[in-house]
Amino acid sequence: MPEFLHDLTTPNSQLEARVRDQPLMTRNPLLGWQLIAGVLLLINLLQLFLSA
Repeated sequence: MPEFLHDLTTPNSQLEARVRDQPLMTRNPLLGWQLIAGVLLLINLLQLFLSA
């Protein structure tokens, strides 16, 4: 039981490193799609203002 409690209170550095090294779309797909949509919105707005 004490090992279990220690495991819960102490962060696992190997797991943290593995999660931190994952690509954005694997780690947080919603944020990835929001960034893609934001970039596409900016491109569309830029095209709109440049063509007018």
